[in-house]
Amino acid sequence: MLDTPQRGKRGPAPSWKLGRTRAIRVPIVLADALLELAREIDNDQKPLFNILVTESDKQVALVVSSQSDEEENDFDEEKTNQKRALAIMHAEAKARYTKAQTNFVKAQALFLKRKNYNLINRLKIK
Repeated sequence: MLDTPQRGKRGPAPSWKLGRTRAIRVPIVLADALLELAREIDNDQKPLFNILVTESDKQVALVVSSQSDEEENDFDEEKTNQKRALAIMHAEAKARYTKAQTNFVKAQALFLKRKNYNLINRLKIK
């Protein structure tokens, strides 16, 4: 027997158990975001319950607002789909921007830490 756990073609099984899965066709950006979210859940970086609650609340709000817009303004289906796609792209852009800001702050902190370390070492040598 092997000491390592058995792995499938795509790596180890996820830690969370939600039952059966299904392959779906989605835009690459959305697939990447979902994959990243799944990895964070697997690594226990984000609790699944909080993610599901907040995301479902956002989806319900989006559906309710789009339905009320359709009733009030009598939008056709194409404009509604465009509006939803725009809302998704806006949310993705915000998420990317926030992640980029976080990475920039981390990089700055690492740079300052190294700079201070080098200064301390120079002072010790003299």
